[in-house]
Amino acid sequence: MTGLNSLEIMTMSEALTVLAECIDKRNGKRYKAGDVFDPAPDVDQAKRLIKAGCLPDDALGEAQAAAKTKKSTPPASRSADDGLDALTVDQLKTLAGEEKVDLGQAAKKEDMIAVIRATRG
Repeated sequence: MTGLNSLEIMTMSEALTVLAECIDKRNGKRYKAGDVFDPAPDVDQAKRLIKAGCLPDDALGEAQAAAKTKKSTPPASRSADDGLDALTVDQLKTLAGEEKVDLGQAAKKEDMIAVIRATRG
């Protein structure tokens, strides 16, 4: 937990509650109305999803906050100690197959890693 109180967590959740079915372009994950779009979309994706009526207007603020946090967090502390960063694209594809992870449209190494980590929880 990052020290947020329950009111802040509820507000973040509401800001990212999906209004209409959409897909996260980063990992191909499909969201239905009522789902919480997590992790927050990047700013450009948030703008597109808001314009399409998939996310509420407040989602833009959450995307901007997430981008600011990501920029201020050193890369070493962002990556999980799961060994995925050391794998090649081919190794990631093999691992995804073994773990029955659908990589969707993920073609870049960083996108594949994000999908695998998101699937693992």
